[in-house]
Amino acid sequence: MANEILYKVGTPIVWADTTDYSPTAARTLGSRTDQIDVTSLAAAAARQGVKKDLGAVRSMLYDVRINFQPAADPTAGGSVDVYWSPSQSGTADIGNVGHCTGADAAYAAVAGLTLAELLAALHFVGSAPVAIQNDADGVQSVHVGMFSPTARYGSPVIVNSCSQAFDGDAIEFALLFEPMVAEIQ
Repeated sequence: MANEILYKVGTPIVWADTTDYSPTAARTLGSRTDQIDVTSLAAAAARQGVKKDLGAVRSMLYDVRINFQPAADPTAGGSVDVYWSPSQSGTADIGNVGHCTGADAAYAAVAGLTLAELLAALHFVGSAPVAIQNDADGVQSVHVGMFSPTARYGSPVIVNSCSQAFDGDAIEFALLFEPMVAEIQ
């Protein structure tokens, strides 16, 4: 009899804001494990989350989902983009790709480099298309894609590429990396 390679879901990693996020809110992605605060993130702006240790032994593949809430209805064609800054160091400000700090902070141009140039150095995880919901500020839950990290440590970067700022609180915002662990059975 041939063996099958099946996936089991590992322990979810959820970046959200410790002061606002509610794991019991509508469309929750689970309990917060790591910090990122995207409160009022302006259109065309970016935010980085704290550096995460994925483990010396880690999943090769992560299912990535995001919940976000624009402050007003966006125009058609926008997105919320997710990037990853890999690192070989567990220390916050050491070894990060794209000038990430490894802390929950704004992610913006630095001397001599534009935001677009910085983002080009990161791993692109995927884009969440933004829906026009005609309800002013509805929460959107989107599958971003599957991601395979290249290093043990890293930080997510969220880019608001929709036409509106994010909501003035981060109650519903969450970024989920769910390990998809392959097992031979």
